[in-house]
Amino acid sequence: MKKTLLIFTILLLTEISIFGQVVATIKGLVKTETQDPISYASATLISEGKVTSGAVTDTKGQFQIKGNFTGNYQLRIAFVGFETTLKDVVIGETGTVDIGTVILTKSKTSLSEVTVAGDVPDKTVSIEKTSINPTANATMARLSLM
Repeated sequence: MKKTLLIFTILLLTEISIFGQVVATIKGLVKTETQDPISYASATLISEGKVTSGAVTDTKGQFQIKGNFTGNYQLRIAFVGFETTLKDVVIGETGTVDIGTVILTKSKTSLSEVTVAGDVPDKTVSIEKTSINPTANATMARLSLM
């Protein structure tokens, strides 16, 4: 009987602690200056310089960050080719904050040309065979042509 009462008390306290947690939701919409939704932009919740939680926008530009947090935070919204936006967010006991629509402006910094270069190895060794690439070695190419 004492064992059953102990187990019941532990389960009851566990239930109270689970339901006692505040689950907050921060939601919003990310668009361009032309009102087009931005898919796959990152929305990051920051507290005291550290990332607390985050989410990625869906194909409609919507995001939701859910977690157990209250207090003052910064919401950083970023996407490649656009300026990063920071918003101050205060999460109270109600738990739901709708920041509305966030407009990201195109970045004034553009990337320069990217060149991808690679080398073909002169010799490849495997358990079964050794292969020599004559085009990678000019001397071997001349010898094979003679």
